[in-house]
Amino acid sequence: MSILKLRGYNYLTIVTVVVTLALITIGSIVRTTESGLGCPDWPLCYGQVLPPAEKTAIIEWSHRTFAALTGLVIIGQAIITSLFRRKDGVLVKLSVFTIPLLVIQAELGRRTVESELPPELVAFHLFTALVLVAVLSIIATYAWLGTNRIRTFTVQRSKVVRAAWICAFSVAGVMAIGTYAVATDSGFACTTWPDCKEAMTPFVTGGRLQTIHWIHRFSVLVPFFTLGYLHMTISRLPSPDMRLRILAIIVASLFVVQIFIGALNVWTEWDEWARVLHLIFSASVWALLSATGVLALYENREIIISK
Repeated sequence: MSILKLRGYNYLTIVTVVVTLALITIGSIVRTTESGLGCPDWPLCYGQVLPPAEKTAIIEWSHRTFAALTGLVIIGQAIITSLFRRKDGVLVKLSVFTIPLLVIQAELGRRTVESELPPELVAFHLFTALVLVAVLSIIATYAWLGTNRIRTFTVQRSKVVRAAWICAFSVAGVMAIGTYAVATDSGFACTTWPDCKEAMTPFVTGGRLQTIHWIHRFSVLVPFFTLGYLHMTISRLPSPDMRLRILAIIVASLFVVQIFIGALNVWTEWDEWARVLHLIFSASVWALLSATGVLALYENREIIISK
């Protein structure tokens, strides 16, 4: 493959990640506007291809349409990978793996609508979307590393990889809890931040909804500490790797902003824009951590050459 085609493919992998994150954003708009049942049947909307002129129906139909377009982009990427990058076994296997993930995600979307949005299914629907974003982010990372990537097997690098994935899954856990909180209306259970006047003593006062809300708030502490661990492991690498340091700084910065966006959700009385931003920042952190977990496996070639 020529250099021009290689760069084109590499940019395609980035576009696919961005498009999928955009789909998650639209899905968040569906949830925050309570449009999940805007089209009560699936895959049509009130038995028609086009939705009726009603807000929730248009929002839900737009989500489904964009999901279909995103699916075509992901399938197209898998086909292009199989045709033009078939010598890169990792890329081919990962790209093919996105196809069953798409099928599962579509089936979950159908069941979510037909079962009238049970909280557990809504949370699982988001979880599978996050898995898809992670795989696409990993594909993009491998694509940009190129076929001449050099795997390193050192104790220090292994610690960075482990720290990145621990951090990534802690973020995914927080997102799953947050989705469940939204689905059960627990997000509205506390009207003040950082305290909760409806349950001033966490897990003691208040009811079930306040307990779920407090669990979500306290769960944020887990990625906070795991991010600190990630930065520590990166700083202890014998050879400085600016790629990892820059990624870690970006992730930490997004996470700090994310905490304030969480507070804004309460302070703005859950304006739709604040709730959508809350999810998209979380999904972006998750995608970048997935990339970090792969990038840490491969030492910077410039460092290797300079040794």
